Amino acid sequence: MEKISETEGTKIGTLTAENGTLKKEIEAKSEETKRTDWKKNFLNRFLRKY
Repeated sequence: MEKISETEGTKIGTLTAENGTLKKEIEAKSEETKRTDWKKNFLNRFLRKY
């Protein structure tokens, strides 16, 4: 295994952390989208009945 210098290690760690944060934000957004889609679907179904 090749040796990684301190700065390289820090850079990799930072990038990994940023990727993790982005993934969490994307997941949160998709959760929100799911919720709003659910509301829209519910309202559409409800309105179609009446």
